[in-house]
Amino acid sequence: MQVTNEDYESCNPASPIAVYASGSDTITLERPDNFYFLCGAPGHCQAGQRVEILATLPTPDDSFKSPSPTPSSSPADVKSPSSALSSGPALHFSKLGLGVTMFVLSTLLGFVF
Repeated sequence: MQVTNEDYESCNPASPIAVYASGSDTITLERPDNFYFLCGAPGHCQAGQRVEILATLPTPDDSFKSPSPTPSSSPADVKSPSSALSSGPALHFSKLGLGVTMFVLSTLLGFVF
């Protein structure tokens, strides 16, 4: 379920902004903002089944682009997109796309929104 920051901080599922119950819901984050989700099942939020997402506008950096191989580089020297992801200090969901965002949400919240 989507909740306010206050309800997220206190693990309070009593006044959700939106409830997702199918286990395969799609959530579109349509603007840059902080979004808060938690599992409403008793005890789940307190056990860590909650996530805060900071949706940002895309930035003009190249950290998520595959590098162009140079003629002198070997395949082992070229970073894949997945290795570029793991080297960054933070995830920016606006760059990763909704599919990855939903995978992260469903994994963190145990497929129960």
